[in-house]
Amino acid sequence: MRRSAVILLGCLTLLVAVGLSDSELRVADLQNHPFLVDFPSGSKLRLHLRSGEFRIRGRNDDKIAVHLAGRNADRARELTVRFKRSESANQADLRVFGGPKNNLQVTIEIPSSAMLFVRMSAGDLAVEGVSGDKDIELHAGELNISVGDARDYGRVDASVTRNMARVSTRCTPTSALATSRSGKAVYRAGGLTPCPAPHTIRAA
Repeated sequence: MRRSAVILLGCLTLLVAVGLSDSELRVADLQNHPFLVDFPSGSKLRLHLRSGEFRIRGRNDDKIAVHLAGRNADRARELTVRFKRSESANQADLRVFGGPKNNLQVTIEIPSSAMLFVRMSAGDLAVEGVSGDKDIELHAGELNISVGDARDYGRVDASVTRNMARVSTRCTPTSALATSRSGKAVYRAGGLTPCPAPHTIRAA
């Protein structure tokens, strides 16, 4: 009997350890099960977002969090966040899918120095307080990128397939390009000071 109990305890310990691993995580019903994971600053984060209204905001620690707001926040139990970490490549993928698309705002908080890659089909997307490289594509809708310190960026490329893309900075990067395909792309610089720096923004 004692031997059986020891074997059972060993199995339970193994199951708990597997459950605590955050290399791959799937969370739904965020209002009752908050999403919060560790993620090293300066790493690459790839976001794959369903259509809707999203806000990506930098934070001052090594965490990723997802929050919901709006009239449909409490009805968004089917909205799911799937997070998969790749330790060898020093990057992770985060995918948001399911749930209502109207009257729901999804905020994704990431380390401010993360290297950001975003693909989104349609909707409103705002990015603020993220100082790393940005590679962002939005097929249709409105894209707003606010750069806290434009001196971090040596190049800004902004384009849009349909509707509007905006990139706002406080000085002029070494290279700035705004293009439009049946829509508008707006680049705004608050000063004439050059901004030679290692980071880049690509918004399409």
